[in-house]
Amino acid sequence: MTLEGMHFYEVILLILGGLLFISCLIIFILKSVKSTIPYKLISFFIVSIICIGYPSIQKIQFENGKAIIEKKADEIISKPVAEVNSKQKEEFNKEVKEIENSDRTITDPNLINKITEAKLKMGDTVGGKAFIDKAVGQNPDLIKEAGIKTQIDNIRKSKRPVRK
Repeated sequence: MTLEGMHFYEVILLILGGLLFISCLIIFILKSVKSTIPYKLISFFIVSIICIGYPSIQKIQFENGKAIIEKKADEIISKPVAEVNSKQKEEFNKEVKEIENSDRTITDPNLINKITEAKLKMGDTVGGKAFIDKAVGQNPDLIKEAGIKTQIDNIRKSKRPVRK
């Protein structure tokens, strides 16, 4: 599990939840060997599970959103322009907007390329340029990776009509 798409507080929650869980487990084992089972520790186990579970659920939801966008982008890219219907365009743009409007960032250069390529294929050069600019603004190192520079050049050279 990578930390892409996770907020700093979620990483801290994950680490502290893991430490709390391990601590509770050690105390539980030591106390139960010496005397009776310490039932007061159960609440701390529950808190540690919540601390670990919340960031994990958020991460899974983010990854699911990325997978949906990637699938829809692949569908648009693989079809000729005439075969891409307006429903597919709307669904794709809706999914991309959800990620753009969230406070999580996509740092996978291949996915950024696919999204930009799909936007360009749909004739949305403004949207493609805005998406690339936002991604590069959040992580300037992306411009060196996986052909993002090529995508930027393609947008600049594009003869397609600009759609707002």
